[in-house]
Amino acid sequence: MLLISGWLIFAALAIHDAKSHLISRSLLLILIGISLLSQGFITARILMGGVLIYSFYLAIYCLSKRALGYGDVRLAFSSFFLFHSSDLDILKIHLIAWIMAFIWAVTKSGERQVAFAPFLFTGGVAILSKKLAFLE
Repeated sequence: MLLISGWLIFAALAIHDAKSHLISRSLLLILIGISLLSQGFITARILMGGVLIYSFYLAIYCLSKRALGYGDVRLAFSSFFLFHSSDLDILKIHLIAWIMAFIWAVTKSGERQVAFAPFLFTGGVAILSKKLAFLE
């Protein structure tokens, strides 16, 4: 139930980001809490992965002259804990998100900023729903 709540909040964040190019801090804090609680316990390896994702997105945030918003940096960190099932899945989710965001940015050449949360959410749904289908 906790994980489903996290996904619903992530969906709300993605919709809000698509409409306003802003990520709600209050929803993000709730998502971080739910993401951490859904893990049950946090191992050093999982925490290190979250820090690695955060560092990667923070570097992009700084190098891109803030074309990627800081809310996206925090969202990537919290999504790591929500999506964490395997390291390969995390890599696939973020790769899918970046590819879709790149395609969107290229086709919408007039737009400088791209709402990233919808792409991250879609990447998560694409990878994890495929994984859940095998459980049935």
